[in-house]
Amino acid sequence: MLSVNGLSGDISLFAYYSEFLRRGVRRSTTRSLRVWHTVQRSFSGQKVDKRRVTAYRARVPASSYVDSVRFFVRYLKSPTSVGALLPSSIALAEQITSAIPEGAREVRILEVGPGTGPFTDAILKKIGEESQLHLVELDEVFARGLREKYKGHPNVRVFHQNILDHPEEFTYDHVVVGVPFGSLTKELTEEIFEKLKRLSEGGATISFFEYLFLPRIKSMYSREAVGIMGAKSSFYNECGTGTANVFYNVPPARVVHHKMRKLSRANMG
Repeated sequence: MLSVNGLSGDISLFAYYSEFLRRGVRRSTTRSLRVWHTVQRSFSGQKVDKRRVTAYRARVPASSYVDSVRFFVRYLKSPTSVGALLPSSIALAEQITSAIPEGAREVRILEVGPGTGPFTDAILKKIGEESQLHLVELDEVFARGLREKYKGHPNVRVFHQNILDHPEEFTYDHVVVGVPFGSLTKELTEEIFEKLKRLSEGGATISFFEYLFLPRIKSMYSREAVGIMGAKSSFYNECGTGTANVFYNVPPARVVHHKMRKLSRANMG
């Protein structure tokens, strides 16, 4: 049987398919990306640029397909805490980290729910060694994998805990959130937003994503979904700065950016 580093023995069945993923998913990914690109272009009447799609696919490392297996397995075991079938795409990672300037030095960054690390990889490409990156991951298997993956980065620290339990002695300049709000309750969503505000420096950016169309579809039959949408809208009305749709993701997503107001230290308590 084929082996995949980082996969535990109780999910060896999925390891058997790792070679299939390495060889076959790249081709499937190209087809999927062309579909999303066709949809995006259809709104503007432009032709599909197949070269752009192929070039984008070439940027996807082979290791990301193994991460997809690991991610899918964790979803089957804990769908509520994982919240998605597959890791986020490179395009989504680039958009959700766009508020972090290239070559950022001596900044403190918090990532909530990093999973297998697609957003983490994008962040590390932008920051210097003087910056600090804290990863808060609730899932034990993901947290263990993150410690192993980034053990060569002394400026990365992994916390295996609920974000609500994260020490408030830390404050951050940028916050990137991969928490699946759609699988939470309205009350928990509001608690997380309040926690992020307490963890953020004045002027800090906070970015999260949601899947296109899904929140509105859920709101048609779920009062809880309506409440979650209301909580996100309230947070955006308070400090939102813009949104961006990302079609090169499965499913397509919307990134929502925020910026906290600058307050004096005294007012921050």
